[in-house]
Amino acid sequence: MVTKAYNDIIKIYSLILLLFSAGALSIIWVMSMCFTCFIGGDEYEITYFCKDNVLLNIDSLILCLVVLIVLSKKSLITNFSSKLNDGIYFKGYKKRLLWML
Repeated sequence: MVTKAYNDIIKIYSLILLLFSAGALSIIWVMSMCFTCFIGGDEYEITYFCKDNVLLNIDSLILCLVVLIVLSKKSLITNFSSKLNDGIYFKGYKKRLLWML
């Protein structure tokens, strides 16, 4: 039998988990925008953080989001996925992609 206190504890636990996860992912996201990391090839495997171009990274992110929004508005993705459900089209497209590799 589930009590109200149990449901409240689950809600609080879920909120705390969400806040910590969002905080950790935010820190990782900000670091990925500002730095590029390399692992040294020596025996100690030290991680080096090198400064990166933040504006270029933000511009790239915005460009990707705009392309995704435009593609979803024009329904190109749904048309393409419906064409891939057709067996003959899928086989031909798969053959072309494999030849490109």
